[in-house]
Amino acid sequence: MTQYFYFGLRHNNRYQRPFDLDLISLSDFLTRAKNLHQKGDAKAAMPLYQQALLERPNDPETLYYAAAAKIHLKDFKGGAALCDRLLKIKPDLPDALFLRGCAMQSLGADQKAVADFNKTIMMQPQNHIAHANLGIALTHLKRFDDAIASLLKAVKIKPDFSIGYKNLGAAYFEAGQIQNAKTAFEKSLSLKPNDALCHYNLGKAQAGLARFEEAIASYDTALRLHPGLVDARWNKSLVLLREGDFDQGWQLYESRWDNSQFTERKPDMKAPYWTGEAEIAGKSILLFSEQGLGDSIQFVRLARQLAEKGAIITLAVQKPLMRLCQQIEGVNTVIDRRGKLPKCDFICSLMSLPLALGINADTPELARPYLVPDPQRVQSFKALLKDSKKPRIGLVWSGSATHTDDQYRSIALADIIRHLPKDCDFFCLQKDIRPDDQKIVTASPNIKTASDVSKGHKFFDFDDTAALCSLMDKIVTVDTSIAHLAGALGVPTIVMLSAVADFRWLRERQDSPWYSSVTLVRRRIDEDSWDRVISEALA
Repeated sequence: MTQYFYFGLRHNNRYQRPFDLDLISLSDFLTRAKNLHQKGDAKAAMPLYQQALLERPNDPETLYYAAAAKIHLKDFKGGAALCDRLLKIKPDLPDALFLRGCAMQSLGADQKAVADFNKTIMMQPQNHIAHANLGIALTHLKRFDDAIASLLKAVKIKPDFSIGYKNLGAAYFEAGQIQNAKTAFEKSLSLKPNDALCHYNLGKAQAGLARFEEAIASYDTALRLHPGLVDARWNKSLVLLREGDFDQGWQLYESRWDNSQFTERKPDMKAPYWTGEAEIAGKSILLFSEQGLGDSIQFVRLARQLAEKGAIITLAVQKPLMRLCQQIEGVNTVIDRRGKLPKCDFICSLMSLPLALGINADTPELARPYLVPDPQRVQSFKALLKDSKKPRIGLVWSGSATHTDDQYRSIALADIIRHLPKDCDFFCLQKDIRPDDQKIVTASPNIKTASDVSKGHKFFDFDDTAALCSLMDKIVTVDTSIAHLAGALGVPTIVMLSAVADFRWLRERQDSPWYSSVTLVRRRIDEDSWDRVISEALA
């Protein structure tokens, strides 16, 4: 009898790893262990496997099934160690190589997993599960073409392989081939209609194609099948917020706290979480940053409304923002988010304030500028820029390379450089420049970097960046923290957005309810390049 064990993987549950065991009998301990294992009770089987190993420590079959049980129990290091012992006895045993590959994959050692799966496939070319797992490992390594080829091979060998199609969809999604991802997820669901994770994945693909109503329907189906699927609730909130439904959107956005990766960002304090209901006048509250720099800049403005309610506010933000945030109206104290946090009556994330305060797109004065650069820094930069007589354009073309949506928001400088008008001076406002872009900057005398402007004086934090931004006639940027900084300062800013931009820029609008000085230029869903967007932004 063949039994499949499924192990959840990284990347928001897009993947499931299929894993095959063929259970047969050997000695008494081994037979009893395998009987329990086959019934799904690997925990009860494990002591019997260990007893069998005491009796026959070098028996290949016992080592194999004991390793499988350890992996089933998520003891991946222990399982890999038993596979190592087995492979010393039988170096070319494909089942052991496959099993070790599964363990390595679960430990995040994808390169080692690829090696083991490749060896397995050399000996078992029709092993569809090995092809599928290889595809997952290659996806983690961002070798998308190879990953897709492996997963296509898996479903070719086994056409009714629903998990194979689901993983194929995930690989397509990671590679930015959203339409192909949608097709693969739909094929998987045709084979296994009640797969909640696949409905969730399909929803993400539909959202990526701007098919938002369909995405919400897929998320709702996923939640009907699996009410505890946190990612479906959270991603549904992003669609609702993008559509401008702040009432439902902010409420569902709070579901992020049910996800462990967000829970770790909440301070470990005994103070209750403020949701807008408790009286705050005269009470101390810690407002903390939980996500990126841009998120902190965008939502820190709401501290003023808490101050108007009589709250005593301590603001805990990222260190580069501390000096800039000291000027926020109503904030009593600004501290480092990673430092020691004070005792207080309440805590609240900056990104929970829109819900707690009932913020929507029509909230009065939401879009007014609320940051002012340091006057002394402004004067210092004015002196350094005295030779710049042409219109000054601040440029930001890429954000963090580790951002999950970097491929959709960053632009190569090579695609921008030919659009730059000659009658302007350009200033790079981003801190990090990628190697290929740096070559272009070095060869372009009309693009000055922060180090060029500051004459070797190091930029310390966002106070310096704010001062330089304030001296620009216009800023042209992709969706990064500079877009929020420039908007908060009231500097005329053009933000270049992908076809399906982050929720905070809403949908189809050319203006922003958050920033009165910001204009949005969006890429169309059917456009293959950024050319039109860049041309319009720099016009």
